[in-house]
Amino acid sequence: MRYFFLLFPLLLASLASNAQVAYGQEKVSFLDKKYKVPDSCIAETTFQVECKGSYYIAWLYLDEMMLGIMEEEYITIAAKHKQFSKQKKKVKVAGKTLDAWLLKYLTKEGSPRSELVITGKVKDKDIFIHIVAFEHVTNSSNIHGLAGELVQLLD
Repeated sequence: MRYFFLLFPLLLASLASNAQVAYGQEKVSFLDKKYKVPDSCIAETTFQVECKGSYYIAWLYLDEMMLGIMEEEYITIAAKHKQFSKQKKKVKVAGKTLDAWLLKYLTKEGSPRSELVITGKVKDKDIFIHIVAFEHVTNSSNIHGLAGELVQLLD
């Protein structure tokens, strides 16, 4: 947690320098490939898409040290919720199998949430992927839209 507050400003600066303001754009770039933003969703930047009431996905290209820090911080934040559980999973991203954490919990309002926290190297890029699903994820069919197109849950 102590690293997060020191590195968060750097992360924001990285996002600002690497991502042009893209709010409402029609396409996003993921691992050098363009993807259409679904009609019911909005691209908040070139690296994140939100589909109200369904899911949120964001990805960053970071160095290996930052991947571990980000993974740890997101798990720590989710662990503060009621009925928190975490489970190691395998996912497929751009044809490559990566390790992921499936985090499940209830929000303050009692609504189910699942998060997939994925880190690894794909196409020579260190990538951090964060998906929030507004339901409990049990298999790939629970990962909707663009998020399901980019990430497939294997276990």
